[in-house]
Amino acid sequence: MSKISKKNIVSTIIAILFFCYSITGLTISSNIYISFTLFVFWVVLTLFFDTNSFISNFISNKKLFALWIYLLFLFITSLIEAEGERIIKTLGETVLLFSPMIIFSYYYHIRQIGVLKKIAIISGVYYLIIVLNANIFYINNPIGGRILASNEYALGVTAIGGGYGLAYVSSLLAVFFFDILQSNFSNKKNRVLLLLIILLLSLLVINTRSTITILALFIGLATSLILRRPKKLLTGYKSKFLFRIRQIILLSIIFLSTILFVIYSKEIGHWILNRFPYSDNVVVNRLKEIGYFLAYQQSEGSMDARILMLHKSLSGFSSETFFGEGWKYGYAFYLSKDYIGNHSEWLDALARLGIIGSLPFFLIFWYSIKEERLRVGRLIPPSYVLVLFFLGLLNPFQTFQSMYVLLFLIPAIGLIILEKLNNKYQLN
Repeated sequence: MSKISKKNIVSTIIAILFFCYSITGLTISSNIYISFTLFVFWVVLTLFFDTNSFISNFISNKKLFALWIYLLFLFITSLIEAEGERIIKTLGETVLLFSPMIIFSYYYHIRQIGVLKKIAIISGVYYLIIVLNANIFYINNPIGGRILASNEYALGVTAIGGGYGLAYVSSLLAVFFFDILQSNFSNKKNRVLLLLIILLLSLLVINTRSTITILALFIGLATSLILRRPKKLLTGYKSKFLFRIRQIILLSIIFLSTILFVIYSKEIGHWILNRFPYSDNVVVNRLKEIGYFLAYQQSEGSMDARILMLHKSLSGFSSETFFGEGWKYGYAFYLSKDYIGNHSEWLDALARLGIIGSLPFFLIFWYSIKEERLRVGRLIPPSYVLVLFFLGLLNPFQTFQSMYVLLFLIPAIGLIILEKLNNKYQLN
């Protein structure tokens, strides 16, 4: 199961090159075309060597079927306003975005776990190199993330994972690794390595100075502490009972914290205003904005802008509930600001696609996460899913780096862990 068949050697190398190049977020105009060419090359090789498996995987896999429906929706609705070139670009960008899922699904379908393992390890190590490089970049350019969010070419040619996009998914990945760290099936050497990786990822989140992302990271880590599995696998009544107790505790803490936060919101706001002076630090200023909003029940600065963006997406959804606003501007991102807020992945999807288009879009994530949870849910808590929901609610999340981690790296790591445990404990 873990060996690479000869016919998959070349496609494996191409997949590794494709991931390693695409996750860099290289800021050159031809970047997306190079990535797409590498992916098409992988598809052609795969079809040439194993046409039946590739096609049968697309037919039988639920999340890939949802992707087909989503692409069909984009194609049909694009015909209303968009020109041919715009339609092709929209479909190509969508295929490229979800390409990590396509690659993972194919190798898993033919049970080439060894291929997935090697791709995940090599591309994962390269991802960490990008994270390290990004940390160095942000130390030298403290507001670099904010500049790149406005204009990705503003700082010249960079290869730091696309700015905020890398930070978003690094917070998710840090929480996932923290879950693994607490799951008690790693030896001491691996735990030290995991801790170093978590620190590296967390440092990137802090260095990008994205307040929501930092908050999501700490919420995820706190959730992981509460949801951590017992030392023994959940095979007995006692272990399952303890896990349920932890779930109840988490829900109770969230419920009570929400009530206390609402009751004492003004006091909390005044405390924040008195505790933190104005400075050039973005995070401190965001805290001041939150404090002002809580203390006086109104917002200022970017807090107000964020709320308006969320409201704009909700308004777009309410005005075009079934088919969304996206077809009106041909799904061209540079034209979308007149229709949606572009600051909430989930609300933006509803506004852009409506109920009919957003259903297959959400099902892609639902089926992907469900499959991953069915494989390793009894071993690794679902803390990263909470981070995904929170980040997607308050930030855009459609970047290649995000899809690579969510739809390829995390499920591949889960398979590696399962294989290791199967070899050690002879588990089914």
